[in-house]
Amino acid sequence: MSINETNLILQLIEECYSKDVMEIVKYMISNPNSSIVDINNNTIKQMNSVKDYMIILVQNNLVSLKSSNNDENFLDLNSEIKYSVIKENCINILRQPKILHYIKSNFGELSMYIVEVFMLNGILSLNQAIEC
Repeated sequence: MSINETNLILQLIEECYSKDVMEIVKYMISNPNSSIVDINNNTIKQMNSVKDYMIILVQNNLVSLKSSNNDENFLDLNSEIKYSVIKENCINILRQPKILHYIKSNFGELSMYIVEVFMLNGILSLNQAIEC
């Protein structure tokens, strides 16, 4: 990935989330497949904040996770979870206004609001979506 793409991703993440989240993403871009302990030790000192930010990134499909044992069993207490930035999804943040305009013009304003709620909040249960 070029320096321009990396800078674009970092600017988008900072604008949409926060500077702390951007620092986490910056570390993860330079150190792919990082554990949450690595991320915590090299970015923010409060583990709870790092966990909260990682939840936001995973929920919005900007970060992928996999078990260090290369299996899909995340419940194995002996395996460490590794996180990686999904760069393409970060860059896709730029497309959100275009997508919302298309939905509004073809399906109406209510449809646009529904899609916008999911774009802003990521994965939601039905009850959480209704509350928004």
